[in-house]
Amino acid sequence: MTSNLHSIPPLSAAIAEMTDLIRESYPDAKFVVDVQGNYENLYIIAVVDVDDPDEDIDCFINRVLTMQVNEGLPLHVIPVHALARCEHLRTATQV
Repeated sequence: MTSNLHSIPPLSAAIAEMTDLIRESYPDAKFVVDVQGNYENLYIIAVVDVDDPDEDIDCFINRVLTMQVNEGLPLHVIPVHALARCEHLRTATQV
């Protein structure tokens, strides 16, 4: 379903803007885009290599809220740990 996003210019533009915005702070970020229903919800999963993925929120939260509230876009951004970071955290906490 995500292949049809280019046919909905506001959503395509929002995805590009969000990924660019996050990449400004996290150039190695990877993204997965998921669409639920008939474009009722659009999720951008941002995979970032930081200790706390919530740190990533500061670089985009104001813009995503503006897109949701003022522009009516059903856009959600979810930052998650990179797999290597998860493995490092797992081994660091083992006793």
